[in-house]
Amino acid sequence: MLAEEESKEMADAVTRVTQLYDIQIIPERQMAWINLGLVGLSIYGPRVMASRKTKSPKPTLQNPQVITMHPPIATGDSVAR
Repeated sequence: MLAEEESKEMADAVTRVTQLYDIQIIPERQMAWINLGLVGLSIYGPRVMASRKTKSPKPTLQNPQVITMHPPIATGDSVAR
């Protein structure tokens, strides 16, 4: 994560660039939603990944049994007419 000083420097640099250009690439509302999503991912993403690492592994079968399947045998009653 960025330190508070680094994030302020980044924000100041982005603000300066946007002040120099009169072009709005993304509407302000869309930018707000994107920012909300990124902040949410930066907060909850590491927590989700950490919780996945701490879960116990699913048990595996020691000696799995293999059953072969044969196609059904057609009889005279089940044949479509």
